[in-house]
Amino acid sequence: MTIKNTSSLRELVRKAYYQKFGCYPDLENPTSYNDKIQWLKVNDQMYEHVICCDKLLVRGLVSSIVGEGYLLNIYQVSRSTYGLDHDKLPEFYVLKSNHDSGSVHIIKSKRDFEEAEKVINRKLNHVYGATGGEWGYSHVYPYVFAEEFMEGDIIDFKFHCCSGSVKWVQIISERHTGKAVEVNVDVDYKPIGMHLDSNMTFSLNPPPRPECWREMINLAERLSAKFKYIRVDLYNHKGKPVVGELTSWPYQGFYTTDDNMKFGEMLDFDMTSTRMMLHDQVSYQRRKPSFRRRVKNWLSSK
Repeated sequence: MTIKNTSSLRELVRKAYYQKFGCYPDLENPTSYNDKIQWLKVNDQMYEHVICCDKLLVRGLVSSIVGEGYLLNIYQVSRSTYGLDHDKLPEFYVLKSNHDSGSVHIIKSKRDFEEAEKVINRKLNHVYGATGGEWGYSHVYPYVFAEEFMEGDIIDFKFHCCSGSVKWVQIISERHTGKAVEVNVDVDYKPIGMHLDSNMTFSLNPPPRPECWREMINLAERLSAKFKYIRVDLYNHKGKPVVGELTSWPYQGFYTTDDNMKFGEMLDFDMTSTRMMLHDQVSYQRRKPSFRRRVKNWLSSK
């Protein structure tokens, strides 16, 4: 699917939303969480959004703001899994693609690698995000990479931020059981009693507060400073914060939550100004390397 320009993007966003909810989003005066995410897709377009869609390029953005010390190691990068040398990789590692969401495979054996490469190589030919209007992914050139593996029950700390201010933190645990648990807290680590992802079990009991909690908040504030809204995904790895991803449009803005309006109230970003037409200016490159170089050059100039 091709998102030719912002005009077609607007219609695509409306259509996708209607197919999901049976009504159209309010793109003029949005108040709910979902509607505000749709507004951002159409009205807030920056190079940084493309960079955040690319799990490799975003490392450069993170490094330029907070340094390289908050990133996991990357062992190998290739255009496909056929270019990776499994024998030279650590015993345990994580295999990911850079251009989509959810392509994460824990590799602990040769068999794990062989099963993962079938899935990833197929996804490398898929343009992610077009059906939901996530325009930034249209400009990401696909790669596969092997990343450092974090042991134990990894807990996700997803900081929902507006212009450098943390609004709430979505904590997700128990993923390894197949029944993920979600609890949302404020910056003081107190549950706010709201549930965002209905696919997860709702809880009011967060896991123990990390000793590096304040450092996490500081990182999220610095990384989100230029964005009207961004979700900063962090982990507590060996007592130290680690940056996972920066997510512009979580779940495409298609959450089926009863707290949609309440979360929308918390997203109090400025809607009087817009940053539009970047998608039109760069046109639809379908992930050509030339655009990737253009974005990398822009990033290195900052």
